Amino acid sequence: GITWEFFPMILGWAMLNFFLFDAFFGAMAAFAPTFQTAQVCAIPFNSVFMMFSGFMISKSSAPSYLRWVFEFSPIGYAIQAIFCKMAGDSPDGQALVHLYSFECNQETKGVVIIVAMMVVFRVLQVLSLRYRNAIQK
Repeated sequence: GITWEFFPMILGWAMLNFFLFDAFFGAMAAFAPTFQTAQVCAIPFNSVFMMFSGFMISKSSAPSYLRWVFEFSPIGYAIQAIFCKMAGDSPDGQALVHLYSFECNQETKGVVIIVAMMVVFRVLQVLSLRYRNAIQK
């Protein structure tokens, strides 16, 4: 199995993604007129984040005109950081990192992008509640 030394890192990335998707779904729920519409609107975005995580579609296998999506995939940053940390200096681990075209030492960039996306989604949520759905006190 996996040793406990990786647990804090995996939990940290999982919590970062949890808070990001909470902000995203909150923004969708605030913008949409009904919860059914919010669910339907969120599916394409969630699917893109999952597909471009670097595991299903890698950077090297993606068409050149879609490679920019990897820069905004929060799940991609988490998977990449976890893979790189667990691979260490092992030849087999490095082979997997190369196979999936992961770039190590991108953790800070990933955290900054995820936090920025969280802030944007929370601001959109507040603006949507205030102006689109006219929530009153």
